[in-house]
Amino acid sequence: MEKNVFIFLTAYSPRWNIIASRRIEGLAHYISEFFETYIIAGIPKSLDQSEVYFDYDIGSANLIEVPSLFSKKKSSTRHSVQRLEKKPSLNLDKLKKYVKLESLPFLEMFLPVSPGGMVYHNQKKFLEELEKIVIREYGKKKIYIFASYGPSFILKIAKKIKKKYPLVEFVADFRDWAYRYYEGFFYNSVLYKFYTKSLLKTANKITFVSKVMLEYYKEKLNLSQSLLLLPNGFDPLKIQSLGKSTEHDVKTINKVNIIYTGSIHYKMRNPERFIHCLGQYIKSSSTQITFTYAGRDLKIIEETVTKYNIKENFVYIGLLSHKASLMLQQEADLLLLLAYTGKDQLIGSSIITGKFFEYLASGRPILVIGPESWEMREIVESDMVSKVIQDNDCEAIKRFLDGFHEAMKQFNLTKRSEFLEIFSYKALAEKLRKFVSEGYDEGTF
Repeated sequence: MEKNVFIFLTAYSPRWNIIASRRIEGLAHYISEFFETYIIAGIPKSLDQSEVYFDYDIGSANLIEVPSLFSKKKSSTRHSVQRLEKKPSLNLDKLKKYVKLESLPFLEMFLPVSPGGMVYHNQKKFLEELEKIVIREYGKKKIYIFASYGPSFILKIAKKIKKKYPLVEFVADFRDWAYRYYEGFFYNSVLYKFYTKSLLKTANKITFVSKVMLEYYKEKLNLSQSLLLLPNGFDPLKIQSLGKSTEHDVKTINKVNIIYTGSIHYKMRNPERFIHCLGQYIKSSSTQITFTYAGRDLKIIEETVTKYNIKENFVYIGLLSHKASLMLQQEADLLLLLAYTGKDQLIGSSIITGKFFEYLASGRPILVIGPESWEMREIVESDMVSKVIQDNDCEAIKRFLDGFHEAMKQFNLTKRSEFLEIFSYKALAEKLRKFVSEGYDEGTF
């Protein structure tokens, strides 16, 4: 029996070493067991070796990459160090970032751009590659297009194909907010609300990474389509391939190695207040703290640890491959997750980066800096040690670190393991398969 066709449309190729790429990689890997699967994905015209993900695994899916029209500005560790030496102040960087954030929604409405170096995509080529597959299979097989926002031109392409080929099933996927996005004033405007709704006008079904987002859009955009909660997840095969135990030994020595892997964001994932609290704790405690960072934002982290006098406690690992990052996570005494450090509590409660699920799978305790209402709070705290603490709550951070070694005697991964089964990409792909082929709605984990 011939398989129906499933097409992932995304701005982020699985071959790109960024967390946004892992969602499509994981889903495609397992959905390809059920469908003839294609991934049409954007990729910057040129990448540093550190930005190429060599260990990607998309199963039997076919990858069609569309290079950007303009090269992405390279952001290697060497360049970060050079910028640090040339510009000791962050003020100019902050101003540039602010201007970029406020202009991005306007650009997105008219141009095929995505953030992260402001990549300018070849929208015409995206459309051509998608239409080739649709024309070849149209009327012969059922065709599903899973278009993952953002940026918004991805949904525009799927919308255009749906209008031209009405038998195609258009599934809109929100891995990020569009309307009400935290990135700027205009995203919260009535105009952008109607723009977002217009993108979904021809969508048959819609998926969301967050329950908060699903419920908010369903009400505010008056959505009538079938909706599915489809969170980010992790691939258990990648964890198993490390060949390391995820069971954590309880250490009796008075040391804690705190590890953070990932990117920094001034408005959303800003480490400054946490580092400030950590600096205060180190001064008053006999516990030996090491703060280890792996990622591309050396400049921001190094200036901040210097500002709060904990540079002697700071270790920089570098920008790691995905596999090396997973291995580093398993070496932590405590993993730090900057979930959300902004002011919008609604948005903050829904921000669930794909990094979180890697952390869950690491078998290590996690300190989450985020709002009390964070959507994953019950899950992260199920191991009896991990904690969600609000940004700048120095007293709570101090109490947590003071009691960390004693609490580790109660560390229990049983409940976390049950949640991990739900968030494996194999289980999520099965959930997606049922949703598109059987049409059921689901708004819970």
